[in-house]
Amino acid sequence: RTAAFRDGKACESQCASCRFMRIETRRALRDADLVAAVSGYILQRHFDWDSLPGDMRTEVVYDRPVVAAPKRAAAGPASVVGCIGKLGEFKGTFVLLDAMAMIDDPDLRLVIAGPGEPDEVNRVLSAAAQDPRIHYAGAQDVVEFLESVDIVAAPAQLNEPFGRTPYEGALAGKHVIVSRRGGLPEVVQGYPNAHFVDESADPAAWAEAIKRVIGTTPDTATWIGHPDPVERYESLYREVIGARR
Repeated sequence: RTAAFRDGKACESQCASCRFMRIETRRALRDADLVAAVSGYILQRHFDWDSLPGDMRTEVVYDRPVVAAPKRAAAGPASVVGCIGKLGEFKGTFVLLDAMAMIDDPDLRLVIAGPGEPDEVNRVLSAAAQDPRIHYAGAQDVVEFLESVDIVAAPAQLNEPFGRTPYEGALAGKHVIVSRRGGLPEVVQGYPNAHFVDESADPAAWAEAIKRVIGTTPDTATWIGHPDPVERYESLYREVIGARR
């Protein structure tokens, strides 16, 4: 619900059940000293839909990667695009497949990994059968996957609250291309190899973004990412508890 996505489409307004939850959220938070969220997008969404009082103190605490960042390979020209995560329309899997058909580059490769419903897997396999540049890898270890690609694509069609895969890709020093939706742009803010697609549902926009990165070498400057969330939460807890004493 926080992502405001239902029946394959982004929500333009709140439905009745979400409005009811908004009332319950406000009631639950009436005595809170502070509200933390995984992205500024999520906080703004709650303010816009009146789930949070306008004077509520808020903090953004970005999540941490699930896996340790893979070893940074020697930077070289980008030619392998990787997309890992659950397959589906809302994740942009098929937008990426359509984009590949618009790129006339025999050296380009697209590797898609992750679980999906049988019909979703079959769509990817069908595309791979028609285009030898496309490969479906199924379930993959995230670290090994990131080590094997040059470009990490996150073509989400919903407003993701966060974006762990592009974050891990950035920590690994890869080119990262993300939809400019939800919290995704924040996750890689300040990362020199981040690229954004405004028209996230347009395969042509994705094709252009990929073509701009193909053959380029990522900036090798070290990007440390965001502060450790455990330490940040501990600091906030100490602050709030101390203020109440």
